[in-house]
Amino acid sequence: MMEEKLNFSYLFGSNAPYIEELYEAFLVDPNSVEDKWKQYFTDLTKLPGATDVDVAHAPIRESFANLAKTKSTAAIAGNVDEAMLKNRLACCV
Repeated sequence: MMEEKLNFSYLFGSNAPYIEELYEAFLVDPNSVEDKWKQYFTDLTKLPGATDVDVAHAPIRESFANLAKTKSTAAIAGNVDEAMLKNRLACCV
């Protein structure tokens, strides 16, 4: 029953990108979202297992996308610096 409710929650499915966008706006400036969302996101920080500070995911995804583009471009051009590549991979594993 609970799993069924989670699958149909307004927080999941096609609404997920919208909710994530709201949350990331909240992380930058809590006053940039409506009061009900501000309260909801604030309450999340009080749940067991919550972290003190959260970070937006968009910049992280963007940095990985840029890293992938850089690796692809360097590999195509034949300019792969093996030592740099190993250092980058070691930090992410």
